[in-house]
Amino acid sequence: MDYFSNSVLEFPFLSHFFGAPGSDPVDIGYGFGLTQPPPWPDLQGVIRVTVLSGVAHVEKLTVKEIVNGGFYSGTFFAVVPEPSTYSLLIIGIVCLGKSIRPSRRT
Repeated sequence: MDYFSNSVLEFPFLSHFFGAPGSDPVDIGYGFGLTQPPPWPDLQGVIRVTVLSGVAHVEKLTVKEIVNGGFYSGTFFAVVPEPSTYSLLIIGIVCLGKSIRPSRRT
């Protein structure tokens, strides 16, 4: 995992490498001293996760930061992408078209 202040075009201010494929879930926390400037003073930043082999599941990310005496915290959960409005509309029209068939006269 690489941590950037503004963009992945910068040099990361922190990098962490995980090993041991197939190991237990990883729960990591990093702390920065109160005398140091906060890594994300504008409450915006970038975290990059790179997987060289195998599979990684990121379930959530919790960020806590003190900026100018104020405490800021947020938890971000991995979400399952939902179908877009247009794809649902197209599926509905196709299903409706298949359900309405012209009746045959005999």
